[in-house]
Amino acid sequence: MIKSKTKAGFSKEQFLNSDSYADKRDLLQTVLKDDEKYTAEQADKLISAFLKKEAK
Repeated sequence: MIKSKTKAGFSKEQFLNSDSYADKRDLLQTVLKDDEKYTAEQADKLISAFLKKEAK
């Protein structure tokens, strides 16, 4: 899990309400945790990693 060393960042709810991530809301719902803060770069990396995973 990618974690921020500082408390700076955005909550899962903020990403879900963002127009920039409107087309990725389902993915964000899956990869982000409710009680953590993420930078946009971290969220993008988590989305990318999720999409590259092999289906089981």
